Parts: sequence; C-alpha cells; structure tokens
Amino acid sequence: MLILTFCSIVFSIRCHGFLKLKMQSTYGPPVAFVDFQDTACSTEALSQLQGTILYSSPPGEGMRLEYPLQFL
Repeated sequence: MLILTFCSIVFSIRCHGFLKLKMQSTYGPPVAFVDFQDTACSTEALSQLQGTILYSSPPGEGMRLEYPLQFL
C-alpha cells in the first residue's frame, strides 16, 4: 500500500494528465499500470520519469516505463 501511495504521488505531482495508477504484485516484482488523459501526457511522463529511482528500487535500478503492446 505504501508503494502504491508513493507512486501515485510521484505521477500526480510530476506528470500532467495523470488519471489513475493500479499496482499488481501477484507474480514477482510489482508492476504499475498508469492511465493518462491522452497520448501526449503519457509520452511526457515516459520521458520525464524513465529511470527514476524510488525508495523501494533495487540498488542501481530505476523505474522502467513502456507503452502497452496494443499501443504500438
């Protein structure tokens, strides 16, 4: 729950057009699904936050952001 809250804060403060965040950690490391207002907002978030280190990140690793396969 703390990771979800922290990630929501990171996206809502630093990313224009942030709508919602959903976390899933059933099979291995946590995965976040983030919704944005439009493609431009999601592209901006991807470029701004790629590699951002979170307090829960393993040493030397930051966030890995990517578009869903159906988007490509």
